Amino acid sequence: MELGIASEAGILLVDEIGDLQFVAASHERTHLLELFQVQNQ
Repeated sequence: MELGIASEAGILLVDEIGDLQFVAASHERTHLLELFQVQNQ
């Protein structure tokens, strides 16, 4: 596994029925991207 340098990060978790749930983001842009992913899963 290789880890790169990132300027922003977000966390999504999968709930008990398999749906993505937004947890946290380091920046508003990342927050919007994570919410887009959750809505379009």
